[in-house]
Amino acid sequence: MPNGRKSSQTNRKGQSKPRGPRSNMLRANNRQVTYRTAEQVQNSLAQRNNNIRPAANVNRRLASLLDMHYLRCRLDPLNSTAGGGLNDGLASKKVVFDCRTFGDFTVDTVSQQFIIKVVPWIPYPALIKTGSASVPSGFTVNGVAITAGDSATDVRWIPLCTTQNAGSVAAGQTPLLPFAGGTYRLISMGWKLIYTGAASSCSGILTVKESPVTINSRGPNTSAQVLASPGDAVVTTYAAGTVPIASVSSSTAVATLTTDTHECRPEVGCSGVLRHVNNNYRTQAIKNVTELPVSYSYDGIANGRAFISSPSSVAAFGSLAFYDNDYTPIEISGKAVNGSFRLELVQCFEVIPDVSSTAILVAKQPGKDNRVSQELADQYLAKAPVSIPLGQSHFQRFLQTIGSTAQVVGPAFGPLGSTIGAGVSAITSALAAINM
Repeated sequence: MPNGRKSSQTNRKGQSKPRGPRSNMLRANNRQVTYRTAEQVQNSLAQRNNNIRPAANVNRRLASLLDMHYLRCRLDPLNSTAGGGLNDGLASKKVVFDCRTFGDFTVDTVSQQFIIKVVPWIPYPALIKTGSASVPSGFTVNGVAITAGDSATDVRWIPLCTTQNAGSVAAGQTPLLPFAGGTYRLISMGWKLIYTGAASSCSGILTVKESPVTINSRGPNTSAQVLASPGDAVVTTYAAGTVPIASVSSSTAVATLTTDTHECRPEVGCSGVLRHVNNNYRTQAIKNVTELPVSYSYDGIANGRAFISSPSSVAAFGSLAFYDNDYTPIEISGKAVNGSFRLELVQCFEVIPDVSSTAILVAKQPGKDNRVSQELADQYLAKAPVSIPLGQSHFQRFLQTIGSTAQVVGPAFGPLGSTIGAGVSAITSALAAINM
C-alpha cells in the first residue's frame, strides 16, 4: 500500500461491518412474530370492508347509556348469567336467577314427525308430542317410551319439567319455589334445538313459528281429577270443587307457513328467544294452589282430558304454578325426520322475596332506571326472525344493528351529551325502521 497505510476500507479488528439493507431485513425476519387476536383481525376486516362495528367501538357514549348486562340476558339468555334484572323503575329489592333444563327425545319412526311448544310456564317450559295420530314407535322423552295413549295427540302433551322445580307442584300444595317469592317476573326465555343423531342418516326439515297459547283461570273443577306432581310418582284423585281449573286456548295443528316462519335442516339446528307482546313486564303471583290446565272443549266433562299429562304418570294430569300470557310461545315441528334431538331451555326470573325469607338478605337494590334498553331489545325482537341458526346470537346481531344506526345518528348526542334524549329517540326510530 502507498505510504504503508492500510486502505480505509479495511475493517479494523473488533469493528462490525456496516449493516446494509439485506442485514436489516434478516434482523427483521428473526424478530419474534406477534400474532393478532381473532378480534383484532375481525375489527380490521370490518374497517377495511366498511362493515358494521360493535356499538361500543362506534359510540362509547351510546354504549354507556345502555344496560348491556340486561341486553345480553334478554337477547342471549342461554349464554349469559342472571344479573341485575330489568331496571324499569320497580323500587323493590329483588333476586334474579335462572331456571335451566334440557330434554332428550327420539323421533317416532312411524310418523317421523314431532311438535314442540316452548311456553312461559313453571314447572313446564316445553311440551312435546309426535304430531301424528298413528301409534308411535320408538318415541321417547328423557329415556321414557311414550305410547299412543300417553301422548293423545289430539289434545294432550308430554311436558319437560325444570330440574329446580321437580316434585314441587303437586295440586293442593304450596309450590316449593326458590327464595319463597311472593311475586315472580319472567325477564327472558331462550331455547335451543340440537340434532344429536347420526349425521349420515339425518333427514327432513324443521319449521319454527309463533303459536300463541293463552291460559285463563276459571275456578274449581266440576268433576273428579287425577293429578300427579312432576318428578313424583304419587297420583292423587281430587273430588269435584277442590282443584283450580285453568282453560287453555291453543292450536293443536302442525305448523303452517307464515311470513314469520323459519325453516332449517335438522343438522343446522335453531335457537330463539320468546317475544313479549308489550313494553310492560308485569309481576305474576305464584299460585298458592296450583292450577290444572285443561283443554277448553273438555272442561266440565267427567274424566275429561287435560292439556298436558304428568311426566311421572301418563294416566294423570300435570298442574301449573306460574304462567305469563304476555310472552308468545313458539312451536317447532319436524317433518320427515328421524334420529334424536336435545332441547335446551332457560328462564330468567326476577323474584321479590317475602320479608320472612332469608333471601331478602342477598336481594339487590334496583338499579338506575334504564327503560331505553328494554324498548330497544323489544323493538329488535319484533323485527328479528322467530329463530336463528345455531352459532348465531341475537345479542351480537343487536349490537351490529345498533352499531350501524349509531354511525348515522351518533352526532345527535353532541360532544357533551347535551342532546342525549334526542339521540336515543333517533336510535329508537331508526331501529324500528330497519328491515331485518
